[in-house]
Amino acid sequence: MEKGCRGMVVAAGIWAAFLITMLVPASAGAYGPSTLYTPPTGSLAPGALYARAMQTSNGKMYATFEQYTTGVASFPIFESSDSGRTWTKVGDVKDTHKGWGMRWEPQLYQLPQAIGDMPEGTLLAAGLVLPYDRSKCEIDLYKSNDAGRSWTFVSTIAVGTQANPGSDPVWEPYLMVVNNKLYCFYSDERDAAYSQKLVHQSTSDGVTWSSTVNDVAISGQRPGMVVVTQMPNGSYLMTYEIVGIGGAYYKTSSNIESWNPSDKGTVFDSKGSSPYCVTMNGTVILSSAGSGNLFTNTNNGQGSWTQINCPIGAAYSRALVPLNNGRLFVIGAGWNGSGLNNVTYADLAFGCTPTAIVPSTKVNGGDWRNRTSDTVSVGGTIVFGPQPNTTTGWSWTGPNGFSATTREVTLSSVSASQAGTYTATYTNSSGCKSTQKFTLTVSNATSTSILTVHIRGNRGAGQLRLSLDGDPKLQLAGPISEIRVANLQGRTVYKQQTTANEVVIPGLKSGVYVVEVRRNNGLLQRSSFVVE
Repeated sequence: MEKGCRGMVVAAGIWAAFLITMLVPASAGAYGPSTLYTPPTGSLAPGALYARAMQTSNGKMYATFEQYTTGVASFPIFESSDSGRTWTKVGDVKDTHKGWGMRWEPQLYQLPQAIGDMPEGTLLAAGLVLPYDRSKCEIDLYKSNDAGRSWTFVSTIAVGTQANPGSDPVWEPYLMVVNNKLYCFYSDERDAAYSQKLVHQSTSDGVTWSSTVNDVAISGQRPGMVVVTQMPNGSYLMTYEIVGIGGAYYKTSSNIESWNPSDKGTVFDSKGSSPYCVTMNGTVILSSAGSGNLFTNTNNGQGSWTQINCPIGAAYSRALVPLNNGRLFVIGAGWNGSGLNNVTYADLAFGCTPTAIVPSTKVNGGDWRNRTSDTVSVGGTIVFGPQPNTTTGWSWTGPNGFSATTREVTLSSVSASQAGTYTATYTNSSGCKSTQKFTLTVSNATSTSILTVHIRGNRGAGQLRLSLDGDPKLQLAGPISEIRVANLQGRTVYKQQTTANEVVIPGLKSGVYVVEVRRNNGLLQRSSFVVE
């Protein structure tokens, strides 16, 4: 629903005849409803609107919303370290590109993998940039590499004209990464053949965007406010409103690029609007401004839907976030009217509680490291060893049809074709599933790094030459490595950090010793030697 239509009264949803409904009370939330933000007295109405939140891979959460002002607007960034219970303001997404204002329809996202020169874990914010007079608008993308404290411009995704319905604007971006591309879905009024349509663009580097692809385009109708989720079967579900015939809709596709744009989809709330969708614990969950309840389906969007209570009542574009503790976070910011809105939030129990997976990898017999991505040379060995340490309940998928049912997975004599993403799924005793992705990079190294260790004992000197697996990333020249020497009793007798390819170890007593070369707590090479 565009800003020009936001004053409409939204009635309670009336179910389509094919839906079988049942109201199920949700468990009491661990917290909430609570208030994240209250507009100062005298703020421009509605003060706040269109709240959004996300949880990152390290468990921290971030939230934002529209703030109303006649000046240059920005999106405030709030952070939570306790699964959304408490929040602290840590930054603002400011319009440093145009200087008009980050004014409407923010969207937050964390990159699950590198896109261009943006590394995995980068925080993204997209939104509609426009001045207070609405004379022009565009959707811009910003990034943060310091946990939301500061933000820098990345690219312009789409450019519209005057931000009023009927004047060729663009609206309501939604971000997600699929198949090594970053996608932005949004509402588009620039095509004269349609009043408004839903489209997407994609990018492999975050800077250069593809041409638009139609997703929902229906003559005489205005589909808008798109959100997309991946369902348990791997296909995708898209929710949106249609202003004109009315209602909140969804449709599905096995291909993120292709949505049969002439298909208007299936109505799930005939009087609804501004819907939202997520997938959690094998269930698709929908929200609509036409109902205070949520709609759930455990069959990949097919068949009947069940209503459950929600601790945050109906609101314009109420948003949902599945949490890593197995609960569902809900955030809303009221309606577009003459009053001032608080931003409110709560969580609720939903289904079973998944077991958190702790990632761990080991390369070439080295130490275990808490990593979700690692690099190994051609011919090397890597072990994926996620926790919990149970022998049952595990399943794996990976490149070239890879599969396994053990907790630990060992890849030996690794080849370049084995690079890619390996997904571990753990099903706990309650039947609840959790997943963890591991990214393997295979280095095609051709050179061998040699470390020469000069040993000086009581009766003379000698030397030991160590080959460091032919991986140029392991060469000592440059990054700091650590040389450790221990006797057979395990006592360290020498430890030194170095960047050189030759080291001298003086004053050793007669005996047998073990020398190790380490970097970043990982073992590069181990060998033994004798001092006469």
